[in-house]
Amino acid sequence: MKDEEIGENVTAVIKRVASKLEKGMSNIESVYIKTTMGKAVKIDVEAIK
Repeated sequence: MKDEEIGENVTAVIKRVASKLEKGMSNIESVYIKTTMGKAVKIDVEAIK
């Protein structure tokens, strides 16, 4: 999977989760993505808002 595709998927998931929360994106403080063998990578939530 290309980096751009992963980024689009992450953005879609975060937006979907936020849409289900009462206060939306203001309820999401941080998001981390982790692969099976890799380190966790922090996602800049402010860039998605």
